[in-house]
Amino acid sequence: TYTGNESTASAPYPRPTPEARLRRELEALHGPQAGPETFAQAWPHLSHSDRFVRWAARVAIERQPASQWSERALTETNTQAAIEALIALARVGDKALQPRVIESLSRINFANLSDALQLQLVRAWQLAFTRMGEPSPEVKQAVAAKFDPHYPHQNPHVGRELAGLLVYLDSPTVVAKTVPLLKVAEDPAGQEMASESLIARNDRYGNVLAAVNKTRPDRQQIAYAYTLRAARSGWTPSLRNAYFSWFPSTYEWTGGMSFNGFIDNIRSIALATVTDQAERERLAAISERPTVNLFAETVTPKGPGRNYTIDEATEIVRGNLINRDFEQGQAMYTAAACIACHRIGSLSIGAIGPNLTQAGSRYTERDLMMYIIDPSAVINETYAATHYELKDGTAIAGYPAFEEAGELFIAANPFAPRDLTMIKIANIRSSRPSEQSLMPPGLINALNEDELRDLVAFVLSGGDRDSPMFAPAP
Repeated sequence: TYTGNESTASAPYPRPTPEARLRRELEALHGPQAGPETFAQAWPHLSHSDRFVRWAARVAIERQPASQWSERALTETNTQAAIEALIALARVGDKALQPRVIESLSRINFANLSDALQLQLVRAWQLAFTRMGEPSPEVKQAVAAKFDPHYPHQNPHVGRELAGLLVYLDSPTVVAKTVPLLKVAEDPAGQEMASESLIARNDRYGNVLAAVNKTRPDRQQIAYAYTLRAARSGWTPSLRNAYFSWFPSTYEWTGGMSFNGFIDNIRSIALATVTDQAERERLAAISERPTVNLFAETVTPKGPGRNYTIDEATEIVRGNLINRDFEQGQAMYTAAACIACHRIGSLSIGAIGPNLTQAGSRYTERDLMMYIIDPSAVINETYAATHYELKDGTAIAGYPAFEEAGELFIAANPFAPRDLTMIKIANIRSSRPSEQSLMPPGLINALNEDELRDLVAFVLSGGDRDSPMFAPAP
């Protein structure tokens, strides 16, 4: 609702710009009714200065049979139009045309282009391979030789894309050129994730953004580390050491709920490319995340507890979440093992379960009791475990974390969510959603009634010490 003196009448729609009108005209050609007239209307705009207009023109052309325009794309002389047309051809054209697409892309002089056009050209090369297939080793070598002299690049965005292309092409120099950048590359978006005014809009999400601003994770360095995870060529022992030594420098950085897992996945995939087991173990040791045992100072519940039912627990907490003990609520969050899988603010060991920071706006007291006491009654599909039957007759259930190079990594132990189990995808006979939650039932049964109330207050407040639930009695 709005309270004030300003008019709340509907504002008039802004008049569309000439670019907006042109884009809409081109988008009208995206439907099945468009025919050969598309080329006369759309092709001239492949070189338009507005990228949204170029996109609309390219998509219009892609909707027409590629056989009708592929030759024109391969022989286009306007650089901007040629890049757009060759992107279209890579996306929807006959894969047999790849050699000619490569030949046409090779005619464009990378060094003479602006940064914006260089970025588009590199992406066109990427599409020529990802959409039309991996080229021969000879072609990869020739294309790598074409781009090696231009890397590293002064433009951070072009640099990222060049690094990815050169790693794909097995460039012999990209690793040696990129590893040093892990210590000096600067985030192209600047170090501030959000302004003070944006942070002030929401005291919960804002606190996360404030923490990100404080630790200043460098997205450019992360992008380079991510790219190098798949590199196979050009490694030396000193480069391996430097690369894996970069990871500890990231462990103080703060990000969103999946940030730590994302960094850990980069490291895990990179380690998997090291074929020598002893070397892999050594590199794992120097890059390992410091172990923080959040259970080390766990406060044992005083009890006595009971086998709570949903109705009993709801009755105990409903209407009784005032003058609660924040310290005890936080202690019970650890004692009941919630911390193993769920995040509240920055408090978490793993994040294979729902983030509870906003629990107060999503759950009632009864909802929370149901999810805790009978976690298998309703399973959120986002966090559902999968039951895998393997060809050797064994079975395993867990949360699929990621897959890479024919291997699936799953979190099978809810109390050790960072300990991943690997199974070969080729060894899986069948899989189905598990009917049982990874979360064990009855985790609150050791708590007495006051401890239960403090735990629920801690969760529903999102771990906010200043919540009215923890205000002292008047």
